[in-house]
Amino acid sequence: MKYILPILFSIRLIAATSLSVTYDSVTKTVAPSNLTLVAPFTASAPTTGNSVINQTALAAAISTNRTRSVDSVAAVQALTGVTDGDVVITAGRTSVGDGGAATFYYSASSAVSTNLGTVFAATGMGSGQFLWDNKGVPNIIMFGAVSDDGLDDAPAIQNAVNILTGSTFGSGLKPALLIPQGQWQVNSSLLLTNPIRFYGTAIENNSVNVNDYPLNGSALVSGITDGSPIIKLVGTDSGGSTYIQGIEISDIGIDGNNAGTDGHGIHIDA
Repeated sequence: MKYILPILFSIRLIAATSLSVTYDSVTKTVAPSNLTLVAPFTASAPTTGNSVINQTALAAAISTNRTRSVDSVAAVQALTGVTDGDVVITAGRTSVGDGGAATFYYSASSAVSTNLGTVFAATGMGSGQFLWDNKGVPNIIMFGAVSDDGLDDAPAIQNAVNILTGSTFGSGLKPALLIPQGQWQVNSSLLLTNPIRFYGTAIENNSVNVNDYPLNGSALVSGITDGSPIIKLVGTDSGGSTYIQGIEISDIGIDGNNAGTDGHGIHIDA
């Protein structure tokens, strides 16, 4: 038996971008003209779990002012002379003001695998790791995505999804991942399997025409050449049944066309 449980879309499908659903091996495609559009809304993000965070050590570091600021994640990794629990605030992911600012703390004994997003090796110290403090809402820039550069952001976005929906952060809660304003190129399908709030900064809503350009908010733009969708919702098997549940996609423009070729925006595979 197959179940498609609550899934929320508040998105903009551009031009000939479509939504398709596969159910019991039968695929149905819905054209944008047959979709009922609703006004975008501002999403409020729940927090993710905090199973990798030593809150006692973090609070102690903050209370004793054991904090410092650096420009980027690379600068965090290069730090020397830090002690267990010290807090480091970045001004960006790769450069100041790039939107990927975050707060980390140093754990001398952490055994969590480095993941290029929430856990980084403390190379300057020779051992230990810097862990994201799990405050606020993570965004794809924190994981290495760069907007409007024509390069593939799919690996960074997929890495973020995998990390935030994995057992380390899940803790029974639905994580949130922000897609900031800009155009983010996707050269391979993004797979969403577990509950997540996947949302942008709002889609352009100054026109009722779904084919209008440009987008002023968050947009996923296809660089896919084989007709695959930008986003693919994949069911998980449990007790002989297949479930897709708890996935929310909102306030994102989705352009499934590549070089004028019609393409899928979202495919639901139950």
